[in-house]
Amino acid sequence: MSSETGSGRFPVAAAWTGRADDGNERWRWAIDDEDHELSSLDAISSGASQLAKIHGKNAPSAIVIPNDFRQREQQKLLDACSAARVNASLLWLPVAAALAWLEQLRDTLKPPQSDSDDPLTLPIVHADWGQVRCSTLQLVPTKASDGFRWIPARRRPIVSDWHTPGFGWTEAAACDHVNSQTIWKQRFASSMLAHESDSSISESNLLEQIAGWSVEQKSRWQVDLSLADHLSTIPSSATIIFVGDFANQVASGEQVRRRTAAGQNPPFIADGVTGESLLARGAAVFARDRVEDRISYLDTLPDLELFVDRNHQYDWLSLLGDMDQFVPGGEEWNLPRPIDGLALRRGATSIKLVVAHDEYDGVRELQVRLDHPAELDLAARLHVSATPAQGNAKLRLLTEAYGTVPARSIQANWDRMSHLLDDEGVPIGKEAYAKSRPRAFPNLRPRPAEIGRWKAFRSRAKQFLGDVHGPDGVNSKYASLSRLLDTARVASGTSAVSSDGHVPPGEDQSIVDELTKLILAYVSVTPSAIHKRTHDEAVKLLGFMSADCVGMDAWIRREITQTSKTGETTCIIAGNCIRNPKTASIFVRKLLAEIPTGNKKRLLNYQMQALGRLLSQRQDAMSELRSQDATLLVQECINVFDDEIKKDNLAWLFEHSGLVVVYALRYRIYEQDFLDPDSALALRAKKTFAVAIEKLMERRDRRWRYGQSGNFVSQARAKRLLAALKQLIDYIDKRGEGDILIALDE
Repeated sequence: MSSETGSGRFPVAAAWTGRADDGNERWRWAIDDEDHELSSLDAISSGASQLAKIHGKNAPSAIVIPNDFRQREQQKLLDACSAARVNASLLWLPVAAALAWLEQLRDTLKPPQSDSDDPLTLPIVHADWGQVRCSTLQLVPTKASDGFRWIPARRRPIVSDWHTPGFGWTEAAACDHVNSQTIWKQRFASSMLAHESDSSISESNLLEQIAGWSVEQKSRWQVDLSLADHLSTIPSSATIIFVGDFANQVASGEQVRRRTAAGQNPPFIADGVTGESLLARGAAVFARDRVEDRISYLDTLPDLELFVDRNHQYDWLSLLGDMDQFVPGGEEWNLPRPIDGLALRRGATSIKLVVAHDEYDGVRELQVRLDHPAELDLAARLHVSATPAQGNAKLRLLTEAYGTVPARSIQANWDRMSHLLDDEGVPIGKEAYAKSRPRAFPNLRPRPAEIGRWKAFRSRAKQFLGDVHGPDGVNSKYASLSRLLDTARVASGTSAVSSDGHVPPGEDQSIVDELTKLILAYVSVTPSAIHKRTHDEAVKLLGFMSADCVGMDAWIRREITQTSKTGETTCIIAGNCIRNPKTASIFVRKLLAEIPTGNKKRLLNYQMQALGRLLSQRQDAMSELRSQDATLLVQECINVFDDEIKKDNLAWLFEHSGLVVVYALRYRIYEQDFLDPDSALALRAKKTFAVAIEKLMERRDRRWRYGQSGNFVSQARAKRLLAALKQLIDYIDKRGEGDILIALDE
């Protein structure tokens, strides 16, 4: 401490409590009638770095940090140590406790008898003044040069940790207003500037009395009940370690004692100075392992994602691997293979990296301006490295040299990136950011399974399966198929079964799997000419279930190729169930080939609808399609759209034709210049959509006819169509945004 930062013992317990409130709680004190202020995190960083400098001198130091110490906080503490010229590394508190305990009992812990044994867990309960946290580590058996070792493995706290407010500050406040200052000085001996306390407040805690901080606290019995419930959910624990100033009080709770008594080994309790010594021994083990180049513990890395544009196909790309991937703790981890497929596009004046981090609400960006615009597309690759618990992950984007154009290296880390905020100053989340990006083609539109519709379908499906497996003939039982089909139909963008053939989460998938195999077997052997209605209903049911099983693709391909004219039933099964890109290309070419030349015949509504489902729901539906076929498909859809506009007809055929055009743009994944915005076909499409916009604008006070039924389009629907048509033009111009507004209904 200096003359500017005060003097006396450092109130570390209060600082850690204040830091939990995202560092918003601040220290205030007066020196020579001048007020000073410091955040809790800054106080911790300053105090810890100075202590490390005093006691560690030139030797490497390990600073024990809570298990929820975030990346930003890690970096601030490391920066403070670096400024103080301290060679410091950080170590998770539960890992330090585990290392010390394992070192103490290494001769008594035996290796597992077989690989099938349940993995051992080690719960670490840290009971400090402000909070009680339980971090569950996994013990990994490892062969070492000096024999067998158990190594603690830590998962991210969002996966493995449980916490509740503690009771330390409430119990420390068990005094009257007169002696609260004395207790504060006895505990911390600080020269903090005290806040006035209201003597009428009887249930406030010590921090409220002295510093004016509002800190949530619970009673001992509340902590006892909650912690005991959590401990009962942890399987195969080697023991339970209690550490911290209130470790003994937490471990001695009635419910916790009952839970720990049921374990295989008695709990290990280290409170007060004993607990501090335990953590210090763990830090020493960690330091020794580093010197001897030995893995001390295993860790998992943050979930860090980069927003990438790969040929206008936007996505969030995970940079640090799977959340469950264990890596050596305290050692630098490098992405095994740099991320390829990135590019600096011709004409670009800057390089921008946008990153999302699971510990933060919004995304951040780093934008670096170039000396001059890029003269050609330059390939780039991204190198990523991170060290668990040692601050920010580091990103390095390296463009490749080309001719006289030198390579360019862009360095970035999370803490030095800028926040992205919306118009109201609120951080922009990753999904909102992705939807706001100008695109060359839309995202897929998978169909969800709706739980209410699934329950109705499930009930009838079970009854149908029971009837079919009954004693009477199979064909006669299919007479009840119509009732089942009614609950399976796709409407309003949802159905009982999703577009990937799955039921809602947590529901019984085997019902759909059994039904799919049964119906496919039936339609494969039953001649449609003999039982046409039942056969068609069975095929439609497969389509509405987006069915997928062995033999499905081969059967669909036969249905497509063995008829001269592709009927509505075949289109339903093809649009919903095709997953093979080769079969998808056969289906598209078949429909295009069936359009007679030299007259006004064209694709029909059910054919358009099937194409819309196929292109909007399957990732690689166009990967096997030839460029000329994709172009012809767009031409035919524009023909249909143009005819509908001339008839003032805004029926589903009008919308389906526009939908196929915009999803056909996904062919740009395979051919970047497909339907170039300045090409003749693109200009015709944009003109056609613009004419539709003009007519809608002109007739806002008149009513448009809806198909041949004589019904009329509502003004609300006309307004939505206006926005949808403008969106289609934007996508053709490679600047579309958001989900497609045109509907795809039955």
